[in-house]
Amino acid sequence: YLLPETTQQFNVGVTYHTSDLPAISYFSVTADAYYNRISDKITIVYGMPFSSVRNIGLVGIKGCDINFSANKNINKNSDLQLNANYTFQLAQDKQKNTDTYNDIIPYTPVHSGSASLTYRYKKFDAGFNLVFAGKRYSGQNADIFNYLKPYVDQNIFAGYSLKSFKFQAELLNIADVNYAVIQYYPMPGRHYRL
Repeated sequence: YLLPETTQQFNVGVTYHTSDLPAISYFSVTADAYYNRISDKITIVYGMPFSSVRNIGLVGIKGCDINFSANKNINKNSDLQLNANYTFQLAQDKQKNTDTYNDIIPYTPVHSGSASLTYRYKKFDAGFNLVFAGKRYSGQNADIFNYLKPYVDQNIFAGYSLKSFKFQAELLNIADVNYAVIQYYPMPGRHYRL
């Protein structure tokens, strides 16, 4: 039996973008700071052989998101685009008089983000991207038994567009990093996708 979540959200943000820089065709940066107060937060606790879903009485989330984008038109047929984002998110159990008071809620890294660099030439594109997540905990208690180590997943890709179709080849997890987004469910090592 699960109760519905109730959330109070407070947010302030700023965005700056311009096309007037001499070396860059377009530049944009966005920053948001927020605080969320969630009653009856629904969380999943993954396990073997079964997982469970439950409410956490009160969760406080302090955070900020920073997004960055830049584009350089090399000539009329090609351009280079860079995108990056970073998230700081401290999501804590704020239900007083419990063993888990002020612990980080399961599977919520404090630091995470991504970046991508893409080159486009006519109908061809190629690039590199990465995703990272800092330390996390698989359970409600922030102890060594629930600890999940940080990871960085790096990928390269190349694609070609032909009319309504896009053909793309990817080399994923190129560093062959052994990591798990969810405990007991390891992600694949280096692999390919067409």
